[in-house]
Amino acid sequence: MNLDHLLRQATSSDLKRSNWYVEANFYLNQISCHLDIPMEKICGIVSALSPACPWKQNIIDAYQFIKSNGHYPNCVTYKRQVQKALRILKLSKKSLHKIPDILGGPKTRAFYQVLLDPTGFSIPVVDTHIIKAFLGQPDIPKNDKRVKYYLKPKNITVIAEAIEELAIDHKMNVHSMQAILWSTWKRITDNKVYSNALPNFEYLVSAPKEQRRLSINA
Repeated sequence: MNLDHLLRQATSSDLKRSNWYVEANFYLNQISCHLDIPMEKICGIVSALSPACPWKQNIIDAYQFIKSNGHYPNCVTYKRQVQKALRILKLSKKSLHKIPDILGGPKTRAFYQVLLDPTGFSIPVVDTHIIKAFLGQPDIPKNDKRVKYYLKPKNITVIAEAIEELAIDHKMNVHSMQAILWSTWKRITDNKVYSNALPNFEYLVSAPKEQRRLSINA
């Protein structure tokens, strides 16, 4: 199995990614408390704005989007995802259960669930990087028919179950296993080590908007 082979190539830096979702959850809880907005809504908006957006920028975009009541014009993701984020922002507390249906796509739905409950048993996040790792094919394009096949909800469970089996074998939470596999794959294919770093919280909530966007890598 390609994922099993990939796991054997994990370095100490990759293994540190096991806490990625727990740390993300803690950080988003800080935003939730600071803005006095339900955690479900914070995680839903972050998930909606996540496609095609680097993680640090994802957090900054979500924060600015919420602070501006949905009028922040510089979100990196696609327009349709911004519209989903706006629908989530406008939900009442009684309607927060609608968030997964608004997100729609299996990747963003899974991302929402794990951000909300990183130690739970929801389906792991399966994105194009994990699909390529499962196939053992780093160079296939995103629009390849094999990638599209596994992005379908009825087929994505095949990869999710493979990750779950590895997690059970290694006595690990499934989301920790997914994070390690993702990090290992990206390091090997991009020749880059991905850290758990998040934007400095005090900077996020106090710096001028124009500076936030220019300094995400600081």
